[in-house]
Amino acid sequence: MKKFIAIPLFLLLAGCNDATSTESANTAPSTGITKTLLVDSQLYDCVGVAPMKCMKVKELPSGEWSLFYQNIDGFEYKAGTEYTLKVNVTDIPNPPADASSVKYTLIEIVDKK
Repeated sequence: MKKFIAIPLFLLLAGCNDATSTESANTAPSTGITKTLLVDSQLYDCVGVAPMKCMKVKELPSGEWSLFYQNIDGFEYKAGTEYTLKVNVTDIPNPPADASSVKYTLIEIVDKK
């Protein structure tokens, strides 16, 4: 009779350990990468979930502008100012279907004109 109790108990504990280690691996914080973004001096009409205003950004001075549909945590945009920003980009595990899978956080404003 002890064999029947030991086997289910072992399986239960083994299952808990696997779930815990998998959960920890999936929710471990990511340090992300650092990027430099150049931000245009005006906002542009764009459509995300609904019509809105977006910044235009590029990573290189010679690059092409692209609409930026997200916010940058810690950054307050002011119209008429061009910015060079250093940002941290981190992955968001399991984002909602209508949300971005990355998060942008301001590290520093390198330049503004």
